[in-house]
Amino acid sequence: MQTIAENVILQAQEWTDDTADEVVEAALEDFADAQPYIFAYLSYIGEEDFNEDEADLILYLGFVVWRAMSAGHKVPEIAAEAIEQLESANRPLLETMADEPEAAIIQAVEDLARTHSQPHILTYLIQEIQDPYNDVRVLNKGIMFMFLKIMVDAVDQSVA
Repeated sequence: MQTIAENVILQAQEWTDDTADEVVEAALEDFADAQPYIFAYLSYIGEEDFNEDEADLILYLGFVVWRAMSAGHKVPEIAAEAIEQLESANRPLLETMADEPEAAIIQAVEDLARTHSQPHILTYLIQEIQDPYNDVRVLNKGIMFMFLKIMVDAVDQSVA
């Protein structure tokens, strides 16, 4: 997949924020139909690992990222096995982050974003997760980023 431009991500976010709730809800249902395993993954980790506001944020960010990454691309349905493989591949980094102070986690994810095939998306996620308005608890910031990175990796790898 080609690198998604920053303006495409911002357009996806603006559309989500500025569109009537019932239209966004219908688009969210379309997302769930097109990518049932990604949708279930984001919903499940939201319920398991985050409070309600954080769970809402992870689903919101996943939806914005999906809109940006699928704009102009035919994204095949991502299999549950692909998500599981990426989760396993990212597990060592997740475990390392669990024991690091916030500054080290931020530095690690910023370094990761610079070298990733989708740097603008990862930078967007870092900014949104760090935004004080979103009120993500410190201990959940790195983990939220990694769960969303797994989604980004799955979509990125599925489109040739």
